[in-house]
Amino acid sequence: MWELLIAALGIVALIAIVRYLASARPTKQGEERDDSVTERSRVTAGFLAVMAGDGAIIGGVIVGLTKVSDSNQTVALLTSAFTAVTAITTAYFGIRAVSNTAQQAMKEITSSHTDAQR
Repeated sequence: MWELLIAALGIVALIAIVRYLASARPTKQGEERDDSVTERSRVTAGFLAVMAGDGAIIGGVIVGLTKVSDSNQTVALLTSAFTAVTAITTAYFGIRAVSNTAQQAMKEITSSHTDAQR
């Protein structure tokens, strides 16, 4: 069971890394850096970190469920795991939403400032 879970997580991580590396292109000397590549790497790394954290929690729950015999302990374990996974995932998407909003606002400010100077 554990071998299958670890293999699946490894395959998902490998696919994400290969996808990221295939999409990135090196910058030449004197060429401006492409912010979309940087942003993609931040999104990929953040998403992988959240998935790794959620996977670790789920793995711990699976181990815990094999060791627990009381139904009250099972409910407590599952409730705690659900709360932790929800908190981590919600925090990630909340931070991403605020970051995207801030980036869009900065683009609009820069654009309006450039237009005002003309």
